[in-house]
Amino acid sequence: MTQQVIRNNIARTLAANLDVEPNLAWGVDEYFEMWGDGAFPWVDGGNFTLHRNGALNKDERQALLPLVDALNAAWAETDGMSADEFLSTAWPSRISQLAGTAHSVMLARGCFSETDEELEPSDDF
Repeated sequence: MTQQVIRNNIARTLAANLDVEPNLAWGVDEYFEMWGDGAFPWVDGGNFTLHRNGALNKDERQALLPLVDALNAAWAETDGMSADEFLSTAWPSRISQLAGTAHSVMLARGCFSETDEELEPSDDF
C-alpha cells in the first residue's frame, strides 16, 4: 500500500507544480526541494530519481522519466540563480509542460485508496 500512497503523492506534486511562478515565492532551491519531498527523492549527488513503484504503470513511468531528467538538468544549470533569473530561462515552462503531460497520464487512471490495498485506482483525484 505504501507504493499506492507514493504514487498519489507524485500526482499531487505534479498538480501543485503545473504553474511554476507561485511556487517560486520562497526561492529556486525550495522549488526543487518541493519536487524532491513530494515526488522524486534526492539520491547521492543531489539528483532526483524515480524509484521502482509497482503502483505506477508503464505509461506513467514513461511520462515521469523525462520530467525527472529535466529536473536534474535544470537543477545543475540553474544552481544559485534567483527566482527572477530562473524564470527567465526555458526551464520553468519545460518542467511545467512535462509535469502537465505526466499529470494527464496519471489522472486517466485515478487515485489509489490510501487505506486499502488495490490492484487499480478506484477514486478520482
